[in-house]
Order: sequence, then C-alpha cells, then structure tokens
Amino acid sequence: MEKEYDVVKILHNEDRKIIIRKKENEFCNDYIEQDKEKDVSSLGPDVYRNLVERANDGIAIIQSKKIIFLNQRAASMLGYTIDEVLGTEFPMYIPLKLRNYLIQNYNDRFSGKTPSSIYETLLLKKNGIAIPVEINSCVVNYNGKPADMVIIRDITTRKKAEEKIRENERRFRNLAELLPEIVFEMDSKGILRFVNQQAFRKTGYSIKDFKKGFPALRLLIPEDHERAKQNIRLVMQGKEIKSQDYTARRKNGTEFPIIVYSSPIEKGNKILGIRGIIVDITDLKKSENELKKAQKKLKMTNKELEEKVKERTVQVENLLKQKDYFINQLGHDLKSPLTPVLNLLPLLVNLEDNKKRNEIIGLVLRNMDYIKNLVTKTLELAKISSSKTVFDLKDVCLREEVEKSIKDQQLINIEKEFIIENKIDENIFVKADEFHLDVLLQNLIRNAVKYSPVGSVITLDACGKSDEITIWISDPGIGMNEEQLAHVFDEFYKADESRHDFYSSGLGLSLCRNIVLKHGGRIWAESPGIGKGSTFYFTLTKGIQNGLEGLKITAKNEE
Repeated sequence: MEKEYDVVKILHNEDRKIIIRKKENEFCNDYIEQDKEKDVSSLGPDVYRNLVERANDGIAIIQSKKIIFLNQRAASMLGYTIDEVLGTEFPMYIPLKLRNYLIQNYNDRFSGKTPSSIYETLLLKKNGIAIPVEINSCVVNYNGKPADMVIIRDITTRKKAEEKIRENERRFRNLAELLPEIVFEMDSKGILRFVNQQAFRKTGYSIKDFKKGFPALRLLIPEDHERAKQNIRLVMQGKEIKSQDYTARRKNGTEFPIIVYSSPIEKGNKILGIRGIIVDITDLKKSENELKKAQKKLKMTNKELEEKVKERTVQVENLLKQKDYFINQLGHDLKSPLTPVLNLLPLLVNLEDNKKRNEIIGLVLRNMDYIKNLVTKTLELAKISSSKTVFDLKDVCLREEVEKSIKDQQLINIEKEFIIENKIDENIFVKADEFHLDVLLQNLIRNAVKYSPVGSVITLDACGKSDEITIWISDPGIGMNEEQLAHVFDEFYKADESRHDFYSSGLGLSLCRNIVLKHGGRIWAESPGIGKGSTFYFTLTKGIQNGLEGLKITAKNEE
C-alpha cells in the first residue's frame, strides 16, 4: 500500500490562475481565472470534448459535493469506471484524516473566501490505496449553477523521486557525520550551506554562527584567500583541480594546516556549488617535520658509515692482499721441500726389504701426499676467491664436459668398481669457464665415488628453467643428516670424521661452492638421511647453441 502523507502541502498561486498548458496540441491555450467565473459551456462541444478526453490529467466537475462530470483519466486514476463515480460525493475519495480540511476548503470557495486553489493531497483508489495528487481547482458556471472544476494530476512518480532524493540526502548526512573530517557543501556565492559536526569541533564555531550564512573563506587565513578564490572559480567552471593545502583559522584565532578535496555539485548541465572534505593534517605535518629531522640525521649517519666502510674496506683489501701473499708464499715454501721428499720416498720403499720399515715409509708417504693435497687445494681455493680471478665464460655443451670428467675419474679410480650414468641431454648448453667447470665436476664425481659402496651407480642429469640450467649428481652413498647438510660446503668440513682419509682435505666442496658462485649460480645438497645417499645440485646460466638460444628442455622430476 502506498504511504499516506500526514500533511497536506498547499501550493499558493499569486495570480489565482489555473493554467491549462498546451502540449502537442492536446490542450487549448486558454486559462480560467478564479476571480472571474466563466461558463465552460460557452466553449464549443467539439473543443470541450477534445480538451477533456485527451487530457493527461484527470478532470472533474463537482456541484453540491457531488461529482457530476469526470473524464476517463480521472476514473482510471481512481480505479473506477465513469458510471461508478458519477453522482457520488467527493469526500468518499479522501482519506478520513484529510476529509474535514478539504470539505472546508471546498465550502470556503463557494462562500466568497479565497482558499488555496492549487494544493497537494491524497485520493483513495477503489482498492483502498491512497495516491498522492496535485489539485488545481476553480469555481465555474455549469448549467447555470456554480460548480467546482478540478484538474487532478497523479504525482506518485514525483513523490517517489522526491522521497528518493530525501533518502539520499539523509544517507549523505549520516555518512558525513560518521566521518572524522569536516564535510561541507558551499553554494555558488561561497556560502557554506551544510557542514557536519566535525566542523564545529575543529573550528570552534557553533551552529548559530553557520545559520547566519557563513562565508567559506572565513575559515582560512587572509593570506590564502586569493588562492582559494581562484580555485573556487576553477571548480565552478567545471575544471578538475588537485587537493589544495591551506592554513585554517579557528574562532579563537589559532591556526592549523588542512588539505581540501572538492568537486562540483551538478544538476543537469549546471554547477550549483561545491562539495568537499577538509582534512586536518596537523599530525601529518608533525610527522613530516620529524621525518625530515630523522632523514637529516640518517644522512649524517650514512655519511659517517660510508667513511668508516671506506676505511674498513681499505683495511680488508690490505688484509686480503697479505693473505694472498702469505698463502702463495706458504704454498711455494711448502711445495719446494715436499717435491724431492715425495719423489725419494717411493725409491726408499723399493730399496728397503724390511717389512716394518716399509710400513713406516708408507705411512710417511701418505702423510706427505695429504700435506701436498692440502696445500694444492688451499692455493686453488684462494685463487678462485680472489677478486682478480676472472672466468672466461663460453657456451659449452654440458654433456660433453661431463663425459670428459667421467672418463678422467674412471682412469683415476680404476681399482674401484662403479658405474657413472650421464643422462644429460646433448642440446643443453651452459655459459661456463671450461677449466673450472671441469674442476667442479671432478670434485663432485670424486666425492660421490668416495662415499659410495663398490658397484654403485652414480647418475648425472640436468634440466632447464627459463634462463637457468640445474645440474645434479646423485649417489647411493652414506647420506647426510640435517646438521651435516648445513655445513657440507664449509672449509675443512668432513661429513664422516670417523674415516681417516689422508686424501681428503675438507676443501673440495668449498672449492665447488666458490666456483659455482663465481659463475653466478647456486649450489646445495639434499639427502633423505644417513645411509640413504645424497644429491648435489648446482645452477649455471643457459648457453646458446650455434648462435641460437638452446632448445627449451622440459624440467625433469628432481625427486
């Protein structure tokens, strides 16, 4: 059921005229003045019939409170037929609470008084629903007697639109009151027509101050007035402007910084005013000032740190130079006396028939080999770690390089039975320094052979992902736990300390790590646990084959 309105809104017409508008030749252009009764019957029958029956509004004539004439539009508006309405009294179509008022209005019109002739009210339809209408009435002479002619316009659509507008306004104001900042609406003359409660809290002004017609510029310091006027003009011209910084002034004269965000209030193609938000940025300004101070202090600290870093860098560079010099000198000093000793000890073994002495000489020989191996690996590690060492990177076929390394290890470990499978695709190319790639592969294969049982199968494979190639070598050897995996690439670390291996320096995997890092890659190890084997992975940059980028290799399962 339609909402019933509690109040009848009276529309005053100063000229006391009922205007019959002309629209697409459906209405005549005459008008009837309330002060001068006109005989409707003086109009020709055809003109009268055309005027009434084609009207978009309902038209009725009431005489002695009875409806003696109405057009089809009026009957349809009420949900009746014309015959059902003719002869009935008009109050029965008016809601009870409005009935007395409209009867009095009707009586006043015939007693010489001048009540409002244009007003809004409610009419009851046949189904009991009340519809809002606008009534335009005047006294006319009908069949020689005074009568009330009314034009009835259904304003249901207009009322719904007005209610929607009011609802939107309520929502806007409710939302505005929830916001922690000032919300305002200003007319085209720069007068604030709406502000939320935050405006009173932040500025110190009262509702009474704003009711008098409060100029928006009054909230700003005088120095900002001209710039604000210019920005207001731009918004009123429909031009988009960015948020603006101003200094606001409270009623007590104190000032605070603000940012104003604004947009035009438009109706149709016309800009009626400006709507916006005023944000108090006092805390933001404080933060900015503190940040500037902190940045200044940080800049000074960074400068001091840079100077200290430079000093320490020079010291570190000097220490590295001293270290390189010491290692090179130590290597030379140790290798020089070791060479003749290592050459002579095998001769002594051949010359000595005493078994016990031969065992002693063999023990000395193994220890001398260990010292030589340690010195050699230390020198290699130092050389690779040096910033002066530059790798000669080329596009190389990974499978071919692996095959070379496998053959070398098979010759070295000829007495130990093992199988090395090379599953690397022949189309995989990598960018690598051939010499150091060979050193890397030799160390990883040697490590796999050393810690795997006789007859083991060691597998090498690789796959490509984007611009990177991942290579791995898997063995069924002694395996490692999590702690061993965390330290396996540390210098002088041995995963199996129980094995007294004179040929292991604990530097092989450290050397591998530095070679891979020098290539710009990564290296890591994985193992399911002790006695379950290990897999060592490392990455290299994908190379180019025959001047073209290598074929895309589908990633294999790295389980």
